[in-house]
Amino acid sequence: MAEMSILIVLFLLLVFLILAVGFTILLIQTPDVTHLVTENPEESAFMRYRDRQFHYDPGQKRRKWTELSKISPYLIQSLIVAEDRTFLTHKGFYWEEMWISLLTNVREKRIVKGGSSITQQLAKNLFLSPSRSVSRKIREAMITYKLENTLTKARILELYVNVIEWGENIYGAEEASRYYFNKSANELRLSEAILLAACITNPRVLTPFDHSNDYLTSRQRRILTGLWKDGWISGPKLMQTFVDLDSFVKSSYAQPEFVPFEEPQPPLSTPHFWISKVKDPDKRIMDEREIKVFNQRACLISGGIDIFSFAESICCEEIREKIMEVSGLEPFHILSLGMYANPNEAEFFMRKYFGEIIMRYGGDDEPLKTDFYMNVLGNMNLEDLNEDKKVNYALTIRLTNVLVWPCDELVMNKPFDYEFNGLQQSSLNIAEPVAVFHKSRDGVWAFIRTRFVDGWVRMNDLAFSGREEVIGYPGERFLVVTSASCRTESGTELRMGTKLFLLAENNGNYDFNLPFRDENGLLKYKRDTLPAEHVNDGFLEYTKANSIKTAFKLLGTAYGWGGFNGGMDCSSYLQSVFSVFGIVLPRNSSVQTAVGKKISRYDNTNRSLRIKARQIEDWEPGITQLRFPGHIMLFLGENEGKYYAIHSVWGITDENNKIIRINKVSVTRLGLGVGSPNGSLIERVSDAATVDLEKPGLMSFIRDIRHALQMHPWRVHVTLGAVVVIAIVLALVLKLL
Repeated sequence: MAEMSILIVLFLLLVFLILAVGFTILLIQTPDVTHLVTENPEESAFMRYRDRQFHYDPGQKRRKWTELSKISPYLIQSLIVAEDRTFLTHKGFYWEEMWISLLTNVREKRIVKGGSSITQQLAKNLFLSPSRSVSRKIREAMITYKLENTLTKARILELYVNVIEWGENIYGAEEASRYYFNKSANELRLSEAILLAACITNPRVLTPFDHSNDYLTSRQRRILTGLWKDGWISGPKLMQTFVDLDSFVKSSYAQPEFVPFEEPQPPLSTPHFWISKVKDPDKRIMDEREIKVFNQRACLISGGIDIFSFAESICCEEIREKIMEVSGLEPFHILSLGMYANPNEAEFFMRKYFGEIIMRYGGDDEPLKTDFYMNVLGNMNLEDLNEDKKVNYALTIRLTNVLVWPCDELVMNKPFDYEFNGLQQSSLNIAEPVAVFHKSRDGVWAFIRTRFVDGWVRMNDLAFSGREEVIGYPGERFLVVTSASCRTESGTELRMGTKLFLLAENNGNYDFNLPFRDENGLLKYKRDTLPAEHVNDGFLEYTKANSIKTAFKLLGTAYGWGGFNGGMDCSSYLQSVFSVFGIVLPRNSSVQTAVGKKISRYDNTNRSLRIKARQIEDWEPGITQLRFPGHIMLFLGENEGKYYAIHSVWGITDENNKIIRINKVSVTRLGLGVGSPNGSLIERVSDAATVDLEKPGLMSFIRDIRHALQMHPWRVHVTLGAVVVIAIVLALVLKLL
């Protein structure tokens, strides 16, 4: 035992010695920074990198060095809030942000978020390349340490604001200020400083006036509220700046320019063409038991709920919290969003209910006023939540919109966005079960919860009954609507995926019980009829052929955000397609690919694109979902070297930054959008997953390992290193034994 202890100690000392030598070598190679105390660098490593990347003439840089004292304090403060809120107190590293970034990247299984401090960014800009290697990060940390121990905070800031990129061949605050606002950097107003600070995460894509970019506008608001929270500005100043930012928004918005979409022609627009390319198209993917397990996992992974598991009554505070969570409103929003709010009252409420400022517009393209928000909040009837509430159950009796607020108005996230109602959560088919928790002050609206969606629906769209009766519909034997839409003999419109209580088959027709609401709001049924061509007795068998056929039945269906105006968006489209098999997908695209059999996740690097090209063979037509942030598609396959998907899509930006307006369910090439600022559809794909139950086994394990190593080659070295170390230790132990 003594000999083994000595060997272990020697081994650890050897490891420590190797690390110490490596650290010393890197430290020696770290550039000297003492000259930066008094000298202003002519150019940075990042500038030279850009010159090589885009073949710039080094003499054509737009850059003018400016002393820190001649730069608006608003810009300095905005940069600190945007990039490194603890800059003035830390010793070079923004530990809180680094920890958040680490957790985010681990959760996403790829690098999606950085956590570099201002000093780290300066070190990278002055001396290093933009690569993301481990050795580069170590060198960056060493340079950061030297900068922090050699320069004052003021000097670090002065260097930083003079070397960072602010657009194509534009460097430094002075040049950016003159380029975008035609004024010196010391003349910048707070709103202008915020617009500049928000862009530096990706300055070649983002510009101060690109208010169509939701990420950018959200970042501007976070900077503004961060300035107020950190004490840089007062409440009244926050209010005035919010108005100023809104004026920039209104002045820069314009109706988008559209270009026509070239409709796919037969055979590309026919299901049988794609089915003919599929291997084993009629092979069953999941049976009834497996689909049930899949649905249970989907509900668990995506945070869904079993509405029939609620107690008989619910705590009023729990209901209040859920209503406010869905609404996105807190009392401070009511004042801060109104253009005529009292600044002192606004500051009081914001200090009590701090959160991100939001801005919404009405159908007249004008910001919603305080009175509107007060009326909405009042109609939520929160004062009635003073005791526990009984949970009631109901079935929907028509296609029902689920909204975040109890009102009918068109509310937009930006002007001219008439086809996107920001209040629209989702829509429910007829005969969908809901749990009812609360009703609005005017009695018109009910706050409901479903498996995946919560919100307000019209009371007249619900028929109330006891828990057991609502659970019991549609019964053991039921019909499923398999057409895009159809009308019953009585004229009721039904949509794909609707389940109906089967009564009898009658000469090519089916009779069924259809729920309706009586004069007292109670659930009743009436006999109705549909032709057999529109329905199936029970769920369809889940095969690739049936999936593709079903997907094409909805071809041409109008796009509608959350079901707005009777249409369907990308995620509700896939919900409808797979519902005919009994598969219940989550509402949001962000989790739809998380519940299936994961193929891979991708980032936007060239390496990832090459991996994506190799892994397309793993994308199974008809059952593979392809997602990128904000959108999801169903993969169809390949034809003549081009890949295709079917999806519900509003529009895609082309290489001229114009919008290819599709506005319906359509078949498109995955190369659509190539050359645009966002890239093509296939370039943007970040997740691929099949709608299938992940079955544990050797092949799935090997596939997961292969994909993980393809996406993260450094793991090969780490794994091999760990194996070598373990082998050495085991050899020593075995020798001693």
